[in-house]
Amino acid sequence: MTPEDKSILLKRHAFSIYLVRSAPAYTDNGFLFKQGGVLSWQKFYEVYGEVGIKMNTFATEIQEIKFNEAEIGVFVMIILLQPIPTENVGFQNVQLLTETYTQFSRILNYQLATRDPENRLFDKIQGLLEDVNTINDLRKQFFDSIKANIHSLTIPPLFADVFRVPVTVLNDQPVE
Repeated sequence: MTPEDKSILLKRHAFSIYLVRSAPAYTDNGFLFKQGGVLSWQKFYEVYGEVGIKMNTFATEIQEIKFNEAEIGVFVMIILLQPIPTENVGFQNVQLLTETYTQFSRILNYQLATRDPENRLFDKIQGLLEDVNTINDLRKQFFDSIKANIHSLTIPPLFADVFRVPVTVLNDQPVE
């Protein structure tokens, strides 16, 4: 796979991978930061809205599967290697991408079959793959909308702080 192809995949799926890897941080009290701070669900939803609700639901489903680290690693690779429409992004080696994706899908299916012979977990993961793609698309739309309308928006200080929006963009509102 070319470096350009790898870059396309990483840019396309970085948030999805982050969402899977951060699933343990979604607690009953809110989002738990590595430093120990907690962002309450109320504030989390104020920032992310409907996307935040979907993120929390997705993270809860990931937690319920009780992936081990090897399974999480393979699932992340499946997310990263999903076949994509090449006409829009200039991906060069679609055949290798498809073959590698299929191989990692088989590996995950094999890993999960040891604890779920009826393949219910693998089927559920296929649904989670669709969910994480939907969340990633909604998140992209959310930020594209903000970027397109940044000069006409009044940005809440919490949002500005969380996403490090420059003070000049805040229409001279101080960031608390």
